[in-house]
Amino acid sequence: MANVILSVNNLSKKHTDDFGFTSQLFEELNFSMDESLLTTILAPMGSGKSSLLKILAGFDKSYSGEINSTGEKVAYLHNKPNSFPWLSVKENVAFGNTTLSADKISDAIKFCGLEGYEDHHPNNKSIGFRFRISLARVLANDFELILIDEHFSKVDSGYKIELYNLVHQLITERNIAVLLATSNISEAVYLSDKIIVMTKNPCTIIHELNIDRSNLSKRNSLTNEELLKYKKEIEDKIHDSKQDKFFTYNV
Repeated sequence: MANVILSVNNLSKKHTDDFGFTSQLFEELNFSMDESLLTTILAPMGSGKSSLLKILAGFDKSYSGEINSTGEKVAYLHNKPNSFPWLSVKENVAFGNTTLSADKISDAIKFCGLEGYEDHHPNNKSIGFRFRISLARVLANDFELILIDEHFSKVDSGYKIELYNLVHQLITERNIAVLLATSNISEAVYLSDKIIVMTKNPCTIIHELNIDRSNLSKRNSLTNEELLKYKKEIEDKIHDSKQDKFFTYNV
């Protein structure tokens, strides 16, 4: 049985916009995630997913409720890749930590598929390449929990599968827990071991789903019959909530 790495109890937050109007962003959220598994927050666009992840990362303290985490090092990857085009790949991976050994940096670069590009300067338009750099930095710095915020929405569909599989490798081979926030249903089903479905205004949990992958020989097929059943279950719940238009249905 996996250990719980993060638990959220009665988490609520209000948001005040630029005109001074205050609304309930999310209300009494309760969920948990296990280590060595990928958990996804599947919620509509504009529901407050980024705000939720920033709270879980410790950047925002303006909330009520309780958050408990056994992961001492938490990385937050926001929806724009974080790399510097004036630094090489190697320098980007080492950025912010002068104590990293050359072997540690080299191992992270190789694992994330960047071997041979150590001295390459990343093009800001290459989102997938820059995401690999972000993951390599996380790996080199021994983060225990990664929060990924709607990161794949602008990546070409053919390249997405490579990045999905890289994230899965981080979990299974390096024992790093991942919490993903997305509005893409297919992405959630393809990647996740557990999916927490939310609606907005305010953001509340309407469904939780555990995906049993013991009978799935491959993760890299969105046409697998079992996965399609999970997808249909989620789509039905979202349809009942009448918020269909705020989700993405295909990778």
